[in-house]
Amino acid sequence: MFAGFLLAAVVPGAFGRRGLVFAIAYVVVQAGRCLFLVLVIRGEKRRREARRLFWFGVSAVPWLAGGVVHGWVRGVLWAVAVAVDYAAIRLGWPTPGLGRRRLPEYAESGEFLAERHREFFIITLGEPILVTGFAIDRSGFGAGHVAAAALALATTALLWRMYIYRAGQVLGAAVAVPTDPLRVAIPAVYGHPIMVAGVVTISVGDELAIARPDGLIQPAWIAVILGGPALFLAGRSIFEYAVFSRVSWERIAGIAVLGAIVPAIMLATPLQATLAATVILVGVAIADTIYLRRHPGEPPSLPSTRPL
Repeated sequence: MFAGFLLAAVVPGAFGRRGLVFAIAYVVVQAGRCLFLVLVIRGEKRRREARRLFWFGVSAVPWLAGGVVHGWVRGVLWAVAVAVDYAAIRLGWPTPGLGRRRLPEYAESGEFLAERHREFFIITLGEPILVTGFAIDRSGFGAGHVAAAALALATTALLWRMYIYRAGQVLGAAVAVPTDPLRVAIPAVYGHPIMVAGVVTISVGDELAIARPDGLIQPAWIAVILGGPALFLAGRSIFEYAVFSRVSWERIAGIAVLGAIVPAIMLATPLQATLAATVILVGVAIADTIYLRRHPGEPPSLPSTRPL
């Protein structure tokens, strides 16, 4: 818990002077947890944690090396470390002498996996809420600032609704349905960081719009204000495919519209750009609602309908 506290505290300086502290804290959290479990548990669960410990030990090398170097080299090394962490999940943590993770372990922990993902996402939604509060406090309560803050909170509510209905509700059951739970668990694991990246990017755009709602928008701001919702919709599409073996057309359409309005947004204000992004998300949410009413209680897809 203390290492996690340090990890959160040094995030703003992770690509600056605090890089090594960030890397050490991350490695301690991941490898330290597995090491503790290897020491105190027995049987197949111990083998599982030993496999995870091996792979966290592999990724610890680029994590720690990235903390020592600076600039773009750190980014490259940390990207390699993240790739190792996620590739290990996809491969089932194959380890010399220990094999790889057995598929039934995913089915047994389906509801646990779903609950952890839901909690993770709900905590992430605290970011735009906190940012909105801090930004409006610094900027004052002028009409433009208040309007931007209202749009930020409305967007946060939309993100929650689009996440939870309905894939977020049935993820646990979806993991338990197929004979190969990896087909659900792995895309779900991959989709969540993309959604989280979208939420964090949206919170940055909210802060910019609240601070300066008027005046011509800067090009970099467009990438944040429109790119955040696009990232979220992309991650949500991966998540939806994991649960239902389909991707709703409205999410793809939402991403396409966000890209199509970029030329027009270059002539808009930050507040207008935020409004446009929110309206697009509202459209996606409405389309979701219509689909749910036409297909109430849609179950997770069966293995026979899920392509490799």
